[in-house]
Amino acid sequence: MTESGILARIHPLLTLARTLRHYENALAKANGDRFNLFEILRLQSDEASHSRMLAELLDPNGSHAQGAVFLKRFLVELQISDFDADSAKVMTEVSVSDGRMDIVLRDGQRREIVIENKIFAQLQNDQLGRYHRSKPAARLLFLTLDGRDPVDWATNSSYTKEFKQNFQSIGYDREILAWLSACRQEAATVPVVREAVTQYIHLIQQLTQQNTSAHMNEEIVKTATHDVETYEAYAALVNAQVEVRAAIVERLNSQLEGLAEKRGWTTTKRLQAKGEQWAGFFFTNEQASARNLRFGFEFDGDNYRNCWWGVAWLQNPGNPAMQAQLIKIFEQEANLGRARKPTDNAPLWDWMGNHRNWGDKEMAQVLQGELAA
Repeated sequence: MTESGILARIHPLLTLARTLRHYENALAKANGDRFNLFEILRLQSDEASHSRMLAELLDPNGSHAQGAVFLKRFLVELQISDFDADSAKVMTEVSVSDGRMDIVLRDGQRREIVIENKIFAQLQNDQLGRYHRSKPAARLLFLTLDGRDPVDWATNSSYTKEFKQNFQSIGYDREILAWLSACRQEAATVPVVREAVTQYIHLIQQLTQQNTSAHMNEEIVKTATHDVETYEAYAALVNAQVEVRAAIVERLNSQLEGLAEKRGWTTTKRLQAKGEQWAGFFFTNEQASARNLRFGFEFDGDNYRNCWWGVAWLQNPGNPAMQAQLIKIFEQEANLGRARKPTDNAPLWDWMGNHRNWGDKEMAQVLQGELAA
């Protein structure tokens, strides 16, 4: 199919997607699907909160009062047969000699399942290897958004044959969503529990970029696979995703530079358009520059993940005495509540709340001019 032919097919596809999205938004407004307590309380980026939610559902003695039914569904989803759900106890933040385990399940025969939950944070040095050595007989589940293996999978000598026999990588995007859907079915006659699980499902769908409904997906699949020419047009759209996002991020650079210029600030770093790790946007002014400071935000993960905002050093190293004085001021006098402990890079910082991880929602806000504002 020629390039002009592909372009001619792309427009109807975009029109279909826009129409479906409009329908989805109208349906969500009517059903209240946009109302989500997890988002309102800004818990979507808090790994400890996710661990507590998962542990509560897994606990046969949890406040859901459904016994071991959710845990049994979890075991079936992960094909774990050597664990007794009815006698299980669930614990969070379990201290061991080599760290603190997010979730530990132990049955009446003292068989254990350990879940290490890493949504946004990075693994610490040999963290999984250390946990295995602390509990060598336990099944170790490594839970991430997309179920990827640890970054040091091919190089860490701790990942022995015995380790791999008890290890499994699982993802929120597949295993957890499938399990939560099963939990919702089990709780069909318990409205409060069912709706809580439903809201959590919506949150996970958002975090894993699966915001479209089954109906919308079905319509897109039906159209995209109608004939070869339409599929080629769909494939061209998918292949252009990185470039589309890059163009949107470049627009955000321009918006932020315009805001900085109006205020007499100097831009010191612009966003890299393709979501590279350590991409960010920073600016400074005469007063801040004299104190070796800049202001802005940065991603410590790739693909626009783990965004933090705050005050960073303009140059490293700066004047140590001045840095110590500024850190003291920020710690004692700024009164900024949840600000995190100073680092070598930033004397004052925090995760960017609802926008810690950027996806389609943030890209749409850039196009609307809302994110820069």
